[in-house]
Amino acid sequence: MSSVSQIELVSPINPNSTTFDALGHLSSGIFDDISKLQVLNLRANNISGGIPNSLIKRKELTYLSLHDNSLEGSIPLEIGNLTKLEFLLLGLNNLE
Repeated sequence: MSSVSQIELVSPINPNSTTFDALGHLSSGIFDDISKLQVLNLRANNISGGIPNSLIKRKELTYLSLHDNSLEGSIPLEIGNLTKLEFLLLGLNNLE
């Protein structure tokens, strides 16, 4: 799966669901095997929890949208090390 470069899933798989059925939250190692990930768009999926460290290690990311979910906690400082990141959308969450 390391050759995947783009993942887009906007709004829940089941529109009648109150949570994102496939993930619910972003577990710590969920992005470990996707080293070439450039675009991740998971906006409006009711994802809860924090931003996982495995996501912050994706050095090829150019676009990251976790906008309009139920994420909470701190925004990792390491996000500043993503030198190729051009778009970062984290609004409408409970992030500090």
